[in-house]
Amino acid sequence: MSSIDNHLAPAIIGTAYAFTILGTFAIALRFVARYVKGARFGLDDWTMLAAYSLFVITMGMELRGITAFARIERGYQDREYSEFAKYIYLYGIPYHLCVCILNISILLIYRRIFTTKWFTNVSMGFICLNILWGIPAVIVSIWACNPISSWWKSPTPTCIHYGTFWVIIATFEVFIQFCMMILPVNEVRKLQLTTARKVSVSAIFMLGGLAIISGIVRIAVSYKNSMAIALDVDALWLNIHLGIAVVSACLPTYKPLVSMATDKARSYYSYVTGSNVTSSIGSSKKYRGSASDEQKGSAFIVSKTSSKAWERLDALERHDGDNVELVGREDSKVRSTASTIV
Repeated sequence: MSSIDNHLAPAIIGTAYAFTILGTFAIALRFVARYVKGARFGLDDWTMLAAYSLFVITMGMELRGITAFARIERGYQDREYSEFAKYIYLYGIPYHLCVCILNISILLIYRRIFTTKWFTNVSMGFICLNILWGIPAVIVSIWACNPISSWWKSPTPTCIHYGTFWVIIATFEVFIQFCMMILPVNEVRKLQLTTARKVSVSAIFMLGGLAIISGIVRIAVSYKNSMAIALDVDALWLNIHLGIAVVSACLPTYKPLVSMATDKARSYYSYVTGSNVTSSIGSSKKYRGSASDEQKGSAFIVSKTSSKAWERLDALERHDGDNVELVGREDSKVRSTASTIV
């Protein structure tokens, strides 16, 4: 009776919990940022919420399977192995749906920011490409074996060349994500900004590069042959790959929170330093005012500092109600209805 090496089980369980928590936190901050800015929730937000729901389902099914995997003691004949194989087989369905909808959500963010005809057409093409990738990925994930249950019930299941299918689907996934990552770079290049500012803005869009790197590593370490992959290794890197993708997709929406935190920090710093200066001047002149005078002086300092902080114009956008124009854009048609993104 052959034994099964389940030493990766703790790492798989740990990364599943860690990225589920991080993903939940990332989604919550995304909606808080929208609320703080007073912006309407867009289709990109709702599709991201749908992708997050599928992400949680994927992690839940994986955890169910890996928990059984950790308890295997009698090799492939162990009842726990059947439980493990069943959930690892089934979690591919919500996984591929999650990736498809997640990518579409990112493209919808792009379409709210850049609205030139060329970019609109290309981004729509990528949305269609993601759908064309997702549909066969889900269908084949469901009917990879005949009957489906033979994957976890039979010692010799009748299945497709799963390793070949898996590596093709995973490679196309990474390729699509790479193309999506570099898609906005040309639009950012046309903005009349300093080189440093262009680099920082481009970096926001290229945060998904971490997910792409983890996807490449996942393919390299999980593929065994045309018939099989290392299921435990794949589960570990799937957690990392999908978790990073969910978090990275939310990061560009945090600008209102970052701006608010920066303004409050500057206001507090100005309040503290301003109070110290006022106290020093008062001491040198031996001025002794009432408590109400001191309170009025402090209030004036806070009000003045706060108003200056909140009136700072962002280098990349000019707000006009619910619209935002990318400043310095050579094409005057580049407008967006998202006043809270990037």
